Amino acid sequence: MQTTSILRKCLAVGIILPFIGTAVIPSINASINNQSIQERLPPATTKTIEVIRYEYKSDGSIEKKVLEVPQNEVRAFQDELRFAQTTEEKLDLYKKYNLVPQNVSMDTLRKNFNEYVQRVNSTKTSIENYAQNINTIQHLKRSSYIQIVINTDCTVDGGDVFTLRFTFGLSPIIGRINLFLLILFNARFPDMQLPSADLLMVHISGIGDILTEGTLGIRYCGGMPFFLLMTGFVGFRCIVPFFLTDWFIGDSKQVFAVSGPEVPYQFHQFMK
Repeated sequence: MQTTSILRKCLAVGIILPFIGTAVIPSINASINNQSIQERLPPATTKTIEVIRYEYKSDGSIEKKVLEVPQNEVRAFQDELRFAQTTEEKLDLYKKYNLVPQNVSMDTLRKNFNEYVQRVNSTKTSIENYAQNINTIQHLKRSSYIQIVINTDCTVDGGDVFTLRFTFGLSPIIGRINLFLLILFNARFPDMQLPSADLLMVHISGIGDILTEGTLGIRYCGGMPFFLLMTGFVGFRCIVPFFLTDWFIGDSKQVFAVSGPEVPYQFHQFMK
């Protein structure tokens, strides 16, 4: 009788243990799977990097502001910027990631630009003729080694990497030279007056590109090395020292850009 009781208890335990095993094994597997998933996911980061924003205002002044932006947001901005087609789309991305004020639009930039360039003297006709000659020469040579872009009164957006930047005003200096020429030649040769600009920006870069849309239509230039000269610029520049990158968007009175062969797509991915 006692033996029968013991056998019944052993049988009951034997029946219960498989159920316990089936309940425990999935939980173990779940924890292992969760752990492997966590190992495969990129680590969450709260690291911020410094972005220096320059705002070029319509009165010729420049306002500098240092922004602390999460590193993953900067990378996301770079990824999205690569696929933006128009200047308006790119400006929306700047605002999405709080790189420029939310109340900025291309219309406000254009309005400020129009007010600003009234003070900028330019020999527009000669610049347009020169640009057309350059385009004709490039078309005839069908050269893929050097790209040259000239445009006036245009929206601009672009970026460059590994850049030497020079920013300075010319109007006071040019004004004195023009005064000297007027006195010297008694105003008999008005065409000798030099064009002036309240702001001159020069970029010498390892890799860069710029898209312009203005008096001479849509003009694009991009490659390595890259040289850019802009006068009468109104807009924003965002410099990311961590990525050695410079992005800019706005309007310019005159643009002159030269680049080497157009860079392969993977370089554009790195730059943007």
